[in-house]
Amino acid sequence: MSDIQELLRAGESETVEFKEAWSNACLKTIAAFANTSGGTLLVGVNDATQIVGWRGDDREQQAIATRIGNKIPIQPSLTIQDTEGTPVLLIRVDEAQGMAVPYESRYYRRVGCTTQEVPPEQLGQFLLDRTDQSWDALPCDAAFDEIDEQAVHRFCRRAANRLPNVSDDEPFRSVLQKLGLVSQDRLTNAAVLLFGAHPQRRFIAANVHMGRFKDGITILDDRMLEGTLFDQVDAVMLQFRQYLQVRYDIAGEVSSDPDTPVVHRREIWDYPLDALLEAVVNALIHRTYFGSTESVTIRVYDDRVLIRNPGGLPGGITVEQLTQDPHPTIPRNPLLANVLYYAELVEKWGSGTTRIVGLCQEQGIPEPVYRTDATSFEVSFARVEAVRSAKDVAFSDRELRIVRVLEELGETRIGPIAERFPEVTTRTIRRDLQRLVEIGVVASKGERKSTTYERR
Repeated sequence: MSDIQELLRAGESETVEFKEAWSNACLKTIAAFANTSGGTLLVGVNDATQIVGWRGDDREQQAIATRIGNKIPIQPSLTIQDTEGTPVLLIRVDEAQGMAVPYESRYYRRVGCTTQEVPPEQLGQFLLDRTDQSWDALPCDAAFDEIDEQAVHRFCRRAANRLPNVSDDEPFRSVLQKLGLVSQDRLTNAAVLLFGAHPQRRFIAANVHMGRFKDGITILDDRMLEGTLFDQVDAVMLQFRQYLQVRYDIAGEVSSDPDTPVVHRREIWDYPLDALLEAVVNALIHRTYFGSTESVTIRVYDDRVLIRNPGGLPGGITVEQLTQDPHPTIPRNPLLANVLYYAELVEKWGSGTTRIVGLCQEQGIPEPVYRTDATSFEVSFARVEAVRSAKDVAFSDRELRIVRVLEELGETRIGPIAERFPEVTTRTIRRDLQRLVEIGVVASKGERKSTTYERR
């Protein structure tokens, strides 16, 4: 099978396009191939993958090569191949390394099987990506007195296990330099995002917009979470604990004293909190900051959670690879990734998405779904109502306190228990105890006023 037949069989894609005849539109496609993953343009094939033939000669082929060289700073390979006696012009383009390729002062890239111009709001990040630079490493106009020294010291304590060469009592400038957050005696963008006293004064969209939704149009709560990246992560996780439901797995354990049972309480949230944390940190590390006016958004519904960040996947990584372990990792903001790794908010580079999948599997909920396009990346979690058993039920805080009181007092009547809860009536405590008896957490003896209760 010839090269042309293989390409026709595969069809148009990010790396293949068909043109019935040569035109200036071909130059946009060639530039887009160079700015993405390279590709092949077949001239003489229509959109229905039918070979109509290219009717040029050697002189026209040379003229096309010259026109490409005059308009685009690259040198593709041009060849003519015959398929059943019909010639087709193949223009093969390599990906441009370390540079962005313009065409008439504009930049194009391949998105699926289409050629698209890079919009102005994404151009800055696009140029950084193409020239192997990262936004977080760029120097910032912020002064050193804009850094929150206490935030740096808190980080040092948090990173003690993974970064033993920094000390809580050393000058904060020294810590920033060791972390690579100072360039030519100037703070980097990453330094401000991580340790700035007021990061949003410099980067207005560097925040998280989080909300609780009943449905697509009914908003129950709406929050804009700001501060350093550490502040944002902490605030997001606090909101998750307020928005989501939690169940408790309570089981007895044998202690060193056989007469003193120990209660073991395991929280079971709608979604694994560690998985949500990993997804949030990934969104903050991999999002586009340069020129973006969008926030990271988190939408919490009754049956799902959507976490979306501006900026698609870095070039060369596909959604399918995210569920493979290991898989390539190209952090868009490597300085941010490093510091959050040292702070133990990232387990290991390249394992975050597979770890999320594993945590969901362990809890018995569906695997997360990853979606991406040229402008954004999203992970969605779906909720499944768990089957509740006697040891896997939803407990109120008061019921859990009653269990702890029974462990302290041992077998006792309702009076001493109710004394510990002056905010409610004895009747309410009796109702709580009856429910605990019904699900097998508490045992009762006797009848009416002589009834006693104890922890099973």
